Amino acid sequence: MSSTTTQRPPMLREDEHIAEQYADGIAECTFLNGVLHISFWTLRTDCAAEPPKYYRKVTTRLVLPIAGAMELQERITKMLKVLEAQGTIQRPVTSGLQIIPGPQTLQ
Repeated sequence: MSSTTTQRPPMLREDEHIAEQYADGIAECTFLNGVLHISFWTLRTDCAAEPPKYYRKVTTRLVLPIAGAMELQERITKMLKVLEAQGTIQRPVTSGLQIIPGPQTLQ
């Protein structure tokens, strides 16, 4: 009988030099050779055009092994449950997701 021991992952250190990326939506999501690839788009404005023209530009790509993708899915699911419990988002019976503007999200 073999005994397996699990090691704890190394301590996580924050790095203030890491750039933050923002996205408005997902442009593409593919799975190849056990790795999930997600490309995100951000809405951009060409102010040189008259009137200004809006377009979507791929600005970030995230590549995760399947284990990391499953962890991401679990964490997002937990976050959505917290947001639903707070009343920040509501899932109507029909379809779609409704975001309720609150004190932190009012624009």
